[in-house]
Amino acid sequence: MDTKISQINPGERGRLSDLIKHFGVEASYDELLNAPSIKGVPGGGNDMEGLIAYSKSVCRAYEISRTIVDEQLESIVKGNVINPVRDWLSGIERSKTNNPVHELVDNLPVEDKEWVKVALYRWLIQCCAAADMSKHEGKHPNSVYKYENVLVLGGDNGLHKSSFIKYLLPTELHKYIRESAQFDAKDSDSMLNILRCWIPEIVDLGPALKGKGLPALKVFLAKEVDEIRLTYSRTSTIMRRHVSCMASVEGEYPPKGTKWDRRFLPVIAKDSLDYPRVANFDYTDLWAFIWREYTHGVPWWLTSKEEVLRTEILGHPDNRSLKDIVLEVFDFEDASSSRVMKMTSTEILNELPDCIITNRANQIALK
Repeated sequence: MDTKISQINPGERGRLSDLIKHFGVEASYDELLNAPSIKGVPGGGNDMEGLIAYSKSVCRAYEISRTIVDEQLESIVKGNVINPVRDWLSGIERSKTNNPVHELVDNLPVEDKEWVKVALYRWLIQCCAAADMSKHEGKHPNSVYKYENVLVLGGDNGLHKSSFIKYLLPTELHKYIRESAQFDAKDSDSMLNILRCWIPEIVDLGPALKGKGLPALKVFLAKEVDEIRLTYSRTSTIMRRHVSCMASVEGEYPPKGTKWDRRFLPVIAKDSLDYPRVANFDYTDLWAFIWREYTHGVPWWLTSKEEVLRTEILGHPDNRSLKDIVLEVFDFEDASSSRVMKMTSTEILNELPDCIITNRANQIALK
């Protein structure tokens, strides 16, 4: 018998774990993807099913009860947690002395550049906090484990909005971005798809913000922990929130008939957002700068002055009639529903865009 194998720790769980490592199999749990990360299984079965089959063959060869695989293998894998995004962020260093966020935005074809500098800066810090799950001791003292800001990229089709964030990351981290994710709070598969990544791109944002969609989205964004059930797992998994959401919309934000909300950070593109790729932008320096900001206590939420700037940029009045706005926000033609909802005029106004004032005149107009 191999001399290294003879030194394996006692106990069947320990023996199985050490045997797997001895034969070059790496089995760990990626806490951002919420999935096993398995490498080196002979025959190329680098998934949980392949690992289970291989582990049982190892148990048979070394006279270990194969039931230990069913009882302990999942626990062994989850006991070895990895976070490649945090490892990369914490391991890179700056190569410049300027403000890379300003450098990036100055070269992007976007409207309201001063606002975009603020929005992108805060959202990127939020991305670092989410990847780290706010564990770093240097984070802002008032921080909590939730990441409510959503970077909303608006503009025409074909402007590389979905690819923009990928242009700012190395290829090996692209798998942590989930493109074209549908938000449906009532669909467990939809929510699981959003949660099993680092940066989900929510598409078709307009419907999610109409009627009762906005409260559901607010609840989701405000969560500090999530409970998920993975297909291979016998029990549910409770985990800290670790996603920083973005969204892409066609045209300007907010979509017509939707409610404006402080959580959304709109950036309107006037042309292609492929500058980082075309110009070979130094994204490593950008993230090193942002990671240092996060670990030195810079908040990822807007300050009061930045909130004022946001209001100035986005606070232009809605010149549509009150009737048109109500008809766009509420669905009066849903024949599939027999339930009638009664709302006061004030309740109706609260569901409309923030630019609609809740005053007596508008209350009377709704009667």
